Amino acid sequence: MNWFLSVNDSDIDHMSVESPIRFYRDTDGSEVILEVNNETHKTGRSDSTVSRKKESQAPIEIVPNEDHIEISNIGNSNPITIRSRGTEHTIEEGGSKVVSHDADIDIGINFEVQLLNKQ
Repeated sequence: MNWFLSVNDSDIDHMSVESPIRFYRDTDGSEVILEVNNETHKTGRSDSTVSRKKESQAPIEIVPNEDHIEISNIGNSNPITIRSRGTEHTIEEGGSKVVSHDADIDIGINFEVQLLNKQ
């Protein structure tokens, strides 16, 4: 499966999800940072409800697998909300959820990403 990620109101549009993507809040402000393969990408979006890295660990991770994506709330103090195919799920801190279809993901109150599955 080919997965793509887009960040609402950002220049990040249809980024291919081929390796884990991590999200965290910038240490100097409230901008949300996206990290892939140790490269950081500023999203241009601020959300103070997204947690910062703790001991080099990003609080939110999206990991692609052959037929699904796993979304983990490793250390975000606020829950992550996933909407897919008419259902809504919440991931509390320490939890994870597998998605196999397109999904809208609220990582913070003001920060939403879309996962698109293009076969």
